[in-house]
Amino acid sequence: FFQRIRRPPRSTQSRSSAASDVYKRQFYESDEWTVKVLLELKGIGSIPKENIQSRFFDKSFEIKIHDYQGKNWLFAVPQLHYKANPDGSKVLIKPDKLIISLKTVSYTHLTLPT
Repeated sequence: FFQRIRRPPRSTQSRSSAASDVYKRQFYESDEWTVKVLLELKGIGSIPKENIQSRFFDKSFEIKIHDYQGKNWLFAVPQLHYKANPDGSKVLIKPDKLIISLKTVSYTHLTLPT
């Protein structure tokens, strides 16, 4: 069982203990061929690397995190706005964040989710 990482509905005024309180995320263009996603997760670097699994596809990706804060987590983007190169994409694990690097197939100005 995986808990999906997502933000609360825009109408939510007060914060709860939902998955969105555990992390912050940011999308940005790193260069004309790379989009990076910063997924801030306190202490993520202290869990075993084999507990973090990534799958990249042409138009989507998902990151599964096993046993982080006693739960299993899923961060997924089911539909990218551009075609990615799965073989060139990767996840870098830092002490308090994951850096997801998505290589694009061709340069286009990207429209990124917010």
